[in-house]
Amino acid sequence: MKLNSKTVQNDFEIDIEGITENMLAIAQNKDIGVLYFDENSVISTLKISSEYSENKNKHVFSFDKEGCELLYNEAEYFELLKKEIEDEDKSKVIMNMFFGIHKKFNEIHWSWPYDIPQDKPRLLFCGLLCNSKDKKLIDSSLEFLYTSFNFRDSYKDSIPKIDVKGYNVFLIDISTFYHMTNSSLFAVKKSFASKLNLIKGEKREVIGKNDFYAQDDPQRNPLHPDCMSIEQKIRVGLTHKKALEIVRHGKWLKEEWEDDGNI
Repeated sequence: MKLNSKTVQNDFEIDIEGITENMLAIAQNKDIGVLYFDENSVISTLKISSEYSENKNKHVFSFDKEGCELLYNEAEYFELLKKEIEDEDKSKVIMNMFFGIHKKFNEIHWSWPYDIPQDKPRLLFCGLLCNSKDKKLIDSSLEFLYTSFNFRDSYKDSIPKIDVKGYNVFLIDISTFYHMTNSSLFAVKKSFASKLNLIKGEKREVIGKNDFYAQDDPQRNPLHPDCMSIEQKIRVGLTHKKALEIVRHGKWLKEEWEDDGNI
């Protein structure tokens, strides 16, 4: 199988047989979150379902000019999402991705250089694992998210689906996954930003201000998934280790992960 690309030179081989065997083992043993890797790719499998706990947590949307957090309630976001989608079941799946799986995948994004040999560039994937009964709902939810952005290729071509004996896995590369499941980016895309009741939180030192419109514009954002070739995506994966070295010489983050028992 090849990662989606409209040009042959950007095709990227994926070991579909190896992935299928690994996904089945993970599904049967319920060992979710384990990193699988081969010569070309790294995959973290995360379980997704149609159940949503309807949390009432507060989340940071952005910062004001003074560096104070602009907070919003998750429950309020959920109500706006239900109105936008007009489908409560689909909204629950998307909320799981926004506030559960997205956070977990970010942790993996930062930690995988410690767990995976950095001897060659590998493309990082999120493998969303679900039961067959949830496949249709999760498929339509992912398609809704995907088509909310200006991606180059079709949803069908961009997110491979693997059937594994009663389970299903949706494979999403890291840049597309981040773009689709960032709740702040999506809030701007769907005009939630002006509807959320933002309140001030803790003050922090911030450099500049996030421009979510620029992040969503391939013409202004060189890291937008639509702008990146497969080779660029691979190089992004290879730079994770270098980025960790730059952030406080790589010690602070590593020590935190060790303290939490992750390394």
